Amino acid sequence: MCLLELKCMYLQLSLDDQLALIIEKLHSIHKIGTCSEHSGIRCFQWVANDWHFEIDSTHTKVWANAIVSLFPLLTYYLLLTLNTSFIK
Repeated sequence: MCLLELKCMYLQLSLDDQLALIIEKLHSIHKIGTCSEHSGIRCFQWVANDWHFEIDSTHTKVWANAIVSLFPLLTYYLLLTLNTSFIK
């Protein structure tokens, strides 16, 4: 099965199912305790500026929704949409 077929199958899922898959992926990438400065939270570090963002439940849902709505054919699990209100 090619990548395009996988993307098409993914897009046929309900929004809730798409979000659940992305949230699961985000949680697997950004695990609690992996940040040396914030061991008790799920933290995203923007290395270029040494910025740290707590990725709580609400932030994870907003990030997942941005991935689904803004980038439906791409996967931006590693990047925050810094130009949105996500980080405010």
